[in-house]
This record gives sequence, C-alpha cells and structure tokens, in this order.
Amino acid sequence: MKKLIKSILIKIKAKTTLKTYQKPLLITIIRLLLINVIVLFVATIIALNLDTDKKYFDGSFFEAFTTALKWMVSVNSINQYNVKEDLKIMILAIFVVLTGMVLFSGVIIATITAAVKAYIDKKSQAKGKIVVDNHFVILNYNNKVPEIVYNLMCKNFKKNILILSNYSKDFIENEIKSVISSHNALFKRKAKLIIKEGSPLLRGNLDDISIENASSIVIMNREDLKPGDDENITNSDLSSLKIMLALGNFNLKENTNIVIETDDENTAIKMENLTIKMDNLKNKTIIPVSFNKKLGQVIAQTIVTPSLANIYLDILSFEGAEFYSRDKMDVDEFLRDYTNAIPIINYNKLFVFSDDEKNINIKREKPYTNNRLLKTREKIDIEDFTVFVIGKNKKQPYIVENLKLSDNLYTADFTVKEYNKNEYNKMIEDIKVTDGIKRY
Repeated sequence: MKKLIKSILIKIKAKTTLKTYQKPLLITIIRLLLINVIVLFVATIIALNLDTDKKYFDGSFFEAFTTALKWMVSVNSINQYNVKEDLKIMILAIFVVLTGMVLFSGVIIATITAAVKAYIDKKSQAKGKIVVDNHFVILNYNNKVPEIVYNLMCKNFKKNILILSNYSKDFIENEIKSVISSHNALFKRKAKLIIKEGSPLLRGNLDDISIENASSIVIMNREDLKPGDDENITNSDLSSLKIMLALGNFNLKENTNIVIETDDENTAIKMENLTIKMDNLKNKTIIPVSFNKKLGQVIAQTIVTPSLANIYLDILSFEGAEFYSRDKMDVDEFLRDYTNAIPIINYNKLFVFSDDEKNINIKREKPYTNNRLLKTREKIDIEDFTVFVIGKNKKQPYIVENLKLSDNLYTADFTVKEYNKNEYNKMIEDIKVTDGIKRY
C-alpha cells in the first residue's frame, strides 16, 4: 500500500513539475489561489469554534466561510467588531486580512505586472507576429548590413526596414550606431528599423515578419559559418539556398525584388537556374550576387587605375545619382525615347543610372536617332608596374584573375606576385629588388 501511495505521489509530483516548466505563471497563480482557499477553510473552522454562542455565524459553515472571504477581500469589513467584546474574532479577521493582502492581492498584482512586462518584452524584442506591408527585409546578418542601413538612411528611405537574423537586437543596433557615428552623419529622421532575433530558415519566423507583404528581400551571407567540407558549395551559400527554397513556399508579391549574396559565382548561377523551376519565384526579380567577385573586380581595377576608387564610391553610395530599376525594355529603344537616365543592363528589369527616380520615365520630345558607328578604342598607354598581393581571402582569387585580364586593356605589362600572410620577409626582399612602379 505504501509503495502504491508513494508511486502515485511521484507521478503527481512529476506531472506538476512538468506543468510548472510549461506554464510557470499559471501554475504559480493556481498554487497561490489554493493557499488562499486553504487559509479560508482554516479560518472558517477556527471562527466556528470561537463562536460558541452562535452570535456571529449561527453555527453555519457557509456563513462563516463567506464572512472570512469578506475579511480577505475587504479590509473595512472588520470595522463592525468591537475590540473589547469581539477581540478573538477581530484578531482572526486581521490575520485573514493580512494573509489576503499578501497572497490574494499579491496574485493580482503579480499577474498584471508579469503580463505587462511580458507584453513590453515581446514588443521590444519583436517577438510574435509583426504586421507590416511593403517593407524592406534583410535576412541574416554580416558586416555589410549596417552599411546597407546607413545608405538607405542617406536616401531618406521611408519604408520599414526589418532585419531577421540569429544576432540580438542590442548587438545589431550598436553596430548600426557605430557605422553612422563613423560617418559623422546627421539625419532628419531615424530609420524605421525593426530587428527580430530568430532563424530565417524557420517558416514560422518568416511568417511572423509578414514576408509575403515585403517589397524587397535581401539574403545576406552568414560570416559566422565555416566553409564546410563540400568543395561545390560553402555552408554559408547552402544556408542562403535553403532560405530561398523556404521563400518559395510563400505567395510573395508579384513585384518583389530578391537579392541573394553568395560566396561563389558558380553558386549564384545555380540559384538563378533553380528559381526558374519554382512556381512562386518564377516571375520575381531574383538577383544572386557574388560580392566577393564584384569587390575583387573593383579592387583590381582601382589597383590599375587608383582614381576609379572615388568614382566607384560615388556611384555605389546612396548620395547623388544612383541605380534604379524599371520595366524591361530594349536598351536601344530606351536610348531613343528617354532622356534623363542611362541604361545599364537588362536583368528581368531594365536597370538605369539617374540622378533621381522621378526622372527615369521622362521621355524625349521626339525620338533620337543616330546612325553613328562607335569605334573600339585602342589599348590605354600606362607604365609597367608590379602588384604585390599578400594573404588570402574570398576576394583574392578574383583580384588576381582580373589583374591578369587587364593586360588586354592596357599597353603596360603587369607582374602579379602572391604571398602567404607569413611571407612578409620574402615580400620585403622582393620589393627592394623590384624596379618601377609598385602597388600593394
């Protein structure tokens, strides 16, 4: 019998413990209420024993219980007793009042306080469903994200910017503030920024940020992931690929733009081919971009022609003229009919370069026609030089590749020398014995 009782008690305790972990606030409130009920029952029994002449409760348990309940919820109810004549009952009533103030009132206050705190924490951390529309979404976080936000602010971007990543809200906010401070920038309005911590791979998190209502989605590369063992794709690119597949499960807006940052150019091509086969992504503007390749190309060009650095900085910033997209059309047709923008490339949409988005649709008074033939230019005449490249990162192969391709554009001979990061002494010796222009 003892074993049976002990087994039952263990099961009850185990179930209670599980429920406490699952719903701690609810279980705590129930326990406090049970303690209040027990106090009322004990007070009722004591009151009946004290009321020997049936002066107060007429021997009724119900009458005694309701009176004890009145003591607990209403302090003024004890004023009806006289200290000299009703001292014992009054002491019992005061005990019940104090117990009620600590337990019963405490339960109410604790419940309200906890509910308000939970609501504030939920909203401040962007937990739960966020109902927004036509917003700019950034999935994943890396060191380029603060610069993206800063450039959007420079353009007085009016849409909500929502970031969903595995990083905390405080960390991302501090990183963005640090970038803004480094530029000594002052803005008339703050960015409408919403930061939510969570994995972009989970459908529930994507649904919580109203992904179907987004006007633009940027999938950033995760820099915290190691490359992995697969030679064909890095873990970071694999993560971006999984996010893109997850987006294919949503009915995104027809005009939603999706930009995907990739480590490798081959991955970008694979992603582009894959999206064509996904029904929900077929008609979307999806642009996989290998930033490492593009930055490698830019670095190589600025090594050869340093003045290009200022041009790239001006073009790629959100200050002054910039790139805009519009409905796809033939480049020659655009040049013939439009006057205030320069067509760059057709990529699902026509991308143009203009000083303002309002000007990209301004037409000429009459179509412009010209049969002039453009001649290919000859090689640019510059002096020979040697480039010293030390260390390796994801951009390094593209830098070297494009430096070697520059031979086709310039008369000069380029010599590219590569060194590992621990070969400083060898590089210094080579620099000393190398003649002519040197660039690093």
